[in-house]
Amino acid sequence: MELNDLQFQRQGIAPRLMDMAEQLIATRSRKAGITVGLLDADGPAQRLYARRGYVPDGRSACQGQRPLKQGGTVTVDHGLILWLTKDLGYFHDTQRRNVALLKSVLTMYPQFM
Repeated sequence: MELNDLQFQRQGIAPRLMDMAEQLIATRSRKAGITVGLLDADGPAQRLYARRGYVPDGRSACQGQRPLKQGGTVTVDHGLILWLTKDLGYFHDTQRRNVALLKSVLTMYPQFM
């Protein structure tokens, strides 16, 4: 999904969508991953992801899924990306605690089931 249409930028839409996505991911995993383009137009997304705690995953720049090799030649286009990850351990642990708490409350009050 891309939210790079200028009419939607700087309205707080992407952070809200990312909040929801990270909460959903945290129910299943301790880590979230995302890619970001390397072109000048991708600067706002790069800054957003950095502010949210995403860091390069160590693959370096890639063309699609393939890491770039030193001395290689590539076409500079939207296929050049950087893979980023974020540790969601806090959210993951919080989600698990919330689910456990809800289950214990529901067992105490079966009429709500």
